Amino acid sequence: MDVVVIRQTEAEDIIVITQLAYDLLPERYSSGVFSSLFERFPHGMLVAQEGPVIVGFLLGIIPAEDSARVLMLGVQPGCRRKGVGTGLLTAFRNAMDAFHVTSIYLEVMTTNDAAIAFYRKNGFEIQERMKNFYVTGEDAFLMRRTLTPLSARVPSPS
Repeated sequence: MDVVVIRQTEAEDIIVITQLAYDLLPERYSSGVFSSLFERFPHGMLVAQEGPVIVGFLLGIIPAEDSARVLMLGVQPGCRRKGVGTGLLTAFRNAMDAFHVTSIYLEVMTTNDAAIAFYRKNGFEIQERMKNFYVTGEDAFLMRRTLTPLSARVPSPS
């Protein structure tokens, strides 16, 4: 695996993100949804790029003054368990510092054990069960991570 670079989304990435979301996520979204999110809050859209190929993405928003929400996170199967998803979440958390966000929320299917474990490993805790959250009728867990401000974080030993 080449080095994976996490960067902000650019307008020309929207088509690739739309296709990745279609391939990786059970819900279906039009490319207009991604374009609209990009126009409204580009700081919440990140991609993971390996060489010239986008292998993952994260879309987030700030729905309230002090909290952010991850709307979608997807990583190509061949790049999972290699730090790409964690890199996207870390970059999103760091980007949210500029907006004084104190919590990040997300929803995950209650049956998606791998994703639940991944989010727990990344500091998220289940807050509540949301009945019939998805169009399929499946329930979701609302998960939350409280953030430590960047200024208060202790650097990791190298």
